[in-house]
Amino acid sequence: MVRQDLFTLIHKGLRTLMYSIGSAMQSTDFSDTAALPAFVSDIGHALELLAQHGGDEDHFIFPPLAEHAPDLVAQAGEQHREIDLKIIALHASLMAIAAEADPLKRVEEGEKMNRQLNDLLAFYLTHLSFEEDYLLPVSWEALADEQILQIREMIQKSMPPERYADFLRLMLPSANNFELVSVLTAMKASAPPPALQAVVTLAADLLPPARVTLIRERAGV
Repeated sequence: MVRQDLFTLIHKGLRTLMYSIGSAMQSTDFSDTAALPAFVSDIGHALELLAQHGGDEDHFIFPPLAEHAPDLVAQAGEQHREIDLKIIALHASLMAIAAEADPLKRVEEGEKMNRQLNDLLAFYLTHLSFEEDYLLPVSWEALADEQILQIREMIQKSMPPERYADFLRLMLPSANNFELVSVLTAMKASAPPPALQAVVTLAADLLPPARVTLIRERAGV
């Protein structure tokens, strides 16, 4: 039986985000004043999403799992705190570069920031693997699928629609067809029709038409 999953799909989306900002960071010309605002905005937004994900897990996912695996949850929570510190430091570097008028100084600081980002991404990627290796099995032992769906719904309702759409834009293109069919099938069974239609519409904007047709046919939506 295929179980509902609190970790894998969002983690796929976050990995896609991290690969993208890692590539953007190392290829950015920090001496190009005109290109800087868009870069700062994109990286800043990505850091917000990376930070929010950890907060969502702390608030919604970790409490029920802590009853069954307190040591593992504590370890993951400590990793979250380390990630938060790295994100805060990286954001401070980003703002300093945004305020720096000297292009050559920006290049120098940009090289340092690139190393900061590499450190964050390496730690974050290892953390995601830790959760999938240890906390995902705990969630399946501790929670029924109905409880997992309820937690996912609480996370969704806790954020503004535009922020939830940000996460969907990461997750949908990062998922395989089986996963997308599972998502749509679950939403068909439990979500309000407008919510299901919103996800279908967003998928149509992000995925090739033939792929959208295939997953809609398989999910019956």
